[in-house]
Amino acid sequence: MTTLFLLRHAKAAPASAGGSDFERFLEASGRNDAVAMGKFFAQEELPSPDLVFCSPAARTRETLACFNDGASLSGLKVFDGDILYKGDSSDYIETIRTEAQNAETILVVGHNPMMEDLAHRLTGSRDSEAFRELQRGYVTSGLAQFEFDEGFAALDDGRGNLVLFETPATIDI
Repeated sequence: MTTLFLLRHAKAAPASAGGSDFERFLEASGRNDAVAMGKFFAQEELPSPDLVFCSPAARTRETLACFNDGASLSGLKVFDGDILYKGDSSDYIETIRTEAQNAETILVVGHNPMMEDLAHRLTGSRDSEAFRELQRGYVTSGLAQFEFDEGFAALDDGRGNLVLFETPATIDI
């Protein structure tokens, strides 16, 4: 069995006039939420990722750093290809298939609408509390956990079991 976590980046500052979307940083509330989600990850003793896919944008890198401040994960191997910033959910799936063939647990830190689209695409059974939470919207710092019977090379639509979807508003930290 393999496990996939999807973490949407935390609340970012609005784009400034003439500023680059790529360089947007997190607001203080976003940093706090990302740390809280990391603490939740550790508190629930969720499996540590063998590999992290993180968009190279400033807000996703900062989200990962804050998440890790809360989770205290060590030795993270990070893939940060441009496709994770510029691509769509199909690109995310193909990147995971290609780059995570030997991993058992991965974490993807990315952007909407790709994260929400990816979560909906991967979900097999839609009759769960986690899916009902996801239906309310993939808010910033939202964390989804999927389990798959096969390795990541076979990642495809409808093959995932969505076992958890939490947001900063739904956790007790």
